Amino acid sequence: MKKLLYLFIAVATLVSCSDDDSSDDGNNNSIEGTWFLFGARSGGVTTPFPECNQQTNITFMANGDADSEYYEEVAGSCTMTMEDSGDWSTDGNGSYTFSVPGYGEYTGSIQFESGGRFVFTSPQLSPIQLVFEKP
Repeated sequence: MKKLLYLFIAVATLVSCSDDDSSDDGNNNSIEGTWFLFGARSGGVTTPFPECNQQTNITFMANGDADSEYYEEVAGSCTMTMEDSGDWSTDGNGSYTFSVPGYGEYTGSIQFESGGRFVFTSPQLSPIQLVFEKP
């Protein structure tokens, strides 16, 4: 299960989905910045991850780079267990392509929601969607 979670996180670290991602319209509808993994959604129901896992974060940069930190409970303490870097790019039609080392290329999209959240959706991860929050 842990490897599957890391795969989901790695996929999400390297994707975004709209042509205006670099613009911030005041509604926090920009992929740029640091986003924290909140939980997983299936069948319209969002299940939050444990508090420690919610410290897992992704920083999307305007130049197409993305850096991630992964957190999990280790011996009773919340610990950063891995750091990773990647990149992302758009095809111009709302779909983005990214490469995850060891897993290959993925495509996906995001949908911004109220409250500073976005939902990542990819056919490769179906039926699971990942929910991220921006403080």
